[in-house]
Amino acid sequence: MGLGLAASGIASYAFLALSARALGPDAFAPLSVLWATLFVAGPGLFQPVEQELSRSVAARVAGGTGFALLLRRSVVLTAGLYGVAVAVAAVASPFIVEDLFGGQWSLWVALVLGIGGYAVSHVVRGYLAATQRFGRYAVWFVADGATKTLPGVVLAVLAVTTTGWYAAVLAIAAYVGAAAAGRGRWDTGPPVEPESAWGELTRSMGHLLVSSLAVAALLNAGTVAVALLATPAEADRAGIFLTGLVIARMPLFFYQAIQAALLPRLTAMATQGRIHDFRRDLARMMGLLGVLTVVTIIAALVAGSWMVGLLFGSEYRVLTGADMALLALASMLAMGALTLGQALVALHHQARVWWPWIVGLVAFAATAVNSSDDLFLRVEAASVVSSGLVLVLMAAQTLPVLGRSFPDHLDRGDLIEALHEIPLEGP
Repeated sequence: MGLGLAASGIASYAFLALSARALGPDAFAPLSVLWATLFVAGPGLFQPVEQELSRSVAARVAGGTGFALLLRRSVVLTAGLYGVAVAVAAVASPFIVEDLFGGQWSLWVALVLGIGGYAVSHVVRGYLAATQRFGRYAVWFVADGATKTLPGVVLAVLAVTTTGWYAAVLAIAAYVGAAAAGRGRWDTGPPVEPESAWGELTRSMGHLLVSSLAVAALLNAGTVAVALLATPAEADRAGIFLTGLVIARMPLFFYQAIQAALLPRLTAMATQGRIHDFRRDLARMMGLLGVLTVVTIIAALVAGSWMVGLLFGSEYRVLTGADMALLALASMLAMGALTLGQALVALHHQARVWWPWIVGLVAFAATAVNSSDDLFLRVEAASVVSSGLVLVLMAAQTLPVLGRSFPDHLDRGDLIEALHEIPLEGP
């Protein structure tokens, strides 16, 4: 997973660097908004499918039963969600095209097609994560990244300056990743399977869907907010902001490897009643994130602006070291909140995960509107305040579970009953 994500990260940064240099700040700005919007709609809609499929299949594997029907129903559910996304995109197309994409309909088409790629990919990734096929899971990242980079190199060499061609590359990348990772025979376990497959997938889907969309929106709100708040004279600011954001978020990108392995692992521990192991692993993870936060902020402060200029060109080196440090802090706070959210999902507290992210979005909007006259600073402050607030709220949900005393081993029924007796904060 680490190697796959490393390859994908290098490929993604290469694509952004190539397109940014070829297009220039003005033309790169709408492409950067497409990048951010695609990462809101794609993972936002279909990450819950991956999470629930991964959790449910992992529980089935631990229990020694099959999951063929569960897998088929996840495909049907994903297709329905994609249909809704296309309908919403069609209704909102005037706003999306004019206010976000600078009047370019080719970017709207790329957005709709790209969302479909994530729909397919998250089903494939959910199956691979739950069945511990992390080598094939990593193939998705490699293929997706290569599909961005290789055409990007060709377009840059040919000096193509039409944004739509680069948007088309983003639209097809996830499909190639899914095809490469999902090849071959899918083992669905023994033929014996419980009949409650729909309930397993949909019981918590509403909470997870709201949570996932809110997470994706909050993590990618900065670029969109810059585009919406910018004056006509600041039309290039969204692209410049994204170049700094992707540098500051390098640790968050690699967190995907941890996330893919974390939820099935924690779910297996909860299912088997190994609450002490659960608590130990989660505490170690949060401690590691604390150390990484300090290192990341220092690196962003000292070298972040220099790295932007090195990768994207001197015309993008507008954000200062302080700007980069604030973006890095916001990213690390969000990573901590995501980790605690995964723990709550594994403990069947999906209903407790969504509302902190909604509160975070409200805090982001309020801070961005009222905090400063400086365009970048107001969005950076909004990112830090909102991510920090979400982390505090998630900790308030999780600490009662971590501080509770349990016997060394509980069976699954006794464990779930004990966990739900713990009063947690929030609606």
